[in-house]
Amino acid sequence: MHDVLAEVLTLLQLKGSVYCQSEIHKSDWALQFQHTQGAVFHIVGEGTCYLITDDHEIRLQQGDLLILPHGTSHQIADKPHAPCCADIDLNQQVQACLMMRWGDAHPKTTLICGVFTFHPFHRHAIVSLLPPIMYFSASLNAQYGLSRIIDALLDEANGNRHGKNLLLHRLADILFVQVMRAWLADPHNETHGWLGGLRDPQITQALSAIHAHPDLDWTVEKLATRAMMSRSAFSAKFTDLIGVPPLTYVTRWRMQLATEMLKDERISVVQIAEKIGYMSDIAFAKAFKREFGYTPAMYRRNIPNKSQYPDD
Repeated sequence: MHDVLAEVLTLLQLKGSVYCQSEIHKSDWALQFQHTQGAVFHIVGEGTCYLITDDHEIRLQQGDLLILPHGTSHQIADKPHAPCCADIDLNQQVQACLMMRWGDAHPKTTLICGVFTFHPFHRHAIVSLLPPIMYFSASLNAQYGLSRIIDALLDEANGNRHGKNLLLHRLADILFVQVMRAWLADPHNETHGWLGGLRDPQITQALSAIHAHPDLDWTVEKLATRAMMSRSAFSAKFTDLIGVPPLTYVTRWRMQLATEMLKDERISVVQIAEKIGYMSDIAFAKAFKREFGYTPAMYRRNIPNKSQYPDD
């Protein structure tokens, strides 16, 4: 079966990075994190602390993992209303994991802070499907296989070995994939869109077929056959879980693939149209413009200037 999750994350150009390792040897402290373009993650290596946003206060302890998919501004503090000792902007690029330290007494709290970034044109395909906060306790991390990755990240961050920063980035990538697996595995977590569809074996069959063969002339009947369902039952279930009708999803996936192919000047618009199931470049151009508001040629000319295209 085609791996839909892997393909979507590849298209999104997932890139994990560890921004800093923080040691706080004092009480009555808070770290302020500005709004970030990517998804922020925090791992508590030692001690306890709180996540504080405008709407939430969550107590964190050793081994906990916290992700803010929308990059919401927030504080990590030893208690609510503690004075701020640092203002951290995770949007800044760093060549290596920064080491930050405050105080020299006890209690001691250690944190790893990082960011998951995605291609700005496609990031809505994952960010819009996730809640503002994803919290994984140490016990859940052990249950879903996250603890091994977290332990490896902490061990690497605490060392000073060759290849440290490259390995931290790769481990962060692996962490996000495992987080998605864990999120899907827990039936208490709400999911929708293509993520929600991956929870249903029948709809997963249809999604796998679409992703494996975007060039085929898909109809609702053909997709229903792949899912081993009647046409009406399949259409209703797909629309309910994914949020759009089956053929709308087919079109949107084709358009996402097209934006990637358009980056390669060696592939003509005619060839792209054929690869994603259009009989002519004219039909493809019309579909592309309906989806994005501009033609494939306009997109290709302006690819270097990503700022003019919407992030979400």
